[in-house]
Amino acid sequence: YKIKGNKDRCRSPHVSEEQIKDIFVKAANILIKDKADAVRRIESIRDSLLVNDSFQKSLDQAETEISVVSGLMEEYVRSTVLTESEVKNGRYAELQARYEAAVKNAEKARNAISDRKVRARELERFLDEVRKLDGAFLQFSKEAWLGLCDRITLMEKGKAAVRFRSGVEIEVEY
Repeated sequence: YKIKGNKDRCRSPHVSEEQIKDIFVKAANILIKDKADAVRRIESIRDSLLVNDSFQKSLDQAETEISVVSGLMEEYVRSTVLTESEVKNGRYAELQARYEAAVKNAEKARNAISDRKVRARELERFLDEVRKLDGAFLQFSKEAWLGLCDRITLMEKGKAAVRFRSGVEIEVEY
């Protein structure tokens, strides 16, 4: 496209819908050609996402800290007359900061575990789609597109990278 009175044209690559479909078909055929290897690699990634030992350990430590600090705070409140300065700057404030840090750490660990489980489920759905593929793609399939493709990035003229939902990226020429 050209702006009136301006000789500069848009330098973004332009492709038609048919070209995008062709790019996807080429990349999907490369994926299918190496299907067994791709499935093994994706299963390995999925399995590693399901091992959450370090995150579970962090969560357990944070929950223990929450429990300990809660007990210390309750004991402190029962045994001390709290003043405004004590709440703002004293031992109670220290305990409160420690408690809040533990809650934050627990939430971080829970989110990491949850995110990894979601990603593993996404990879499993992707694997199901890849396992269904049999033989070469002869033409574009909307179902395969929706089940497999994450995005297509147009690179230098005539080249594109197809990123599949598994994270696998395949470069093709168009």
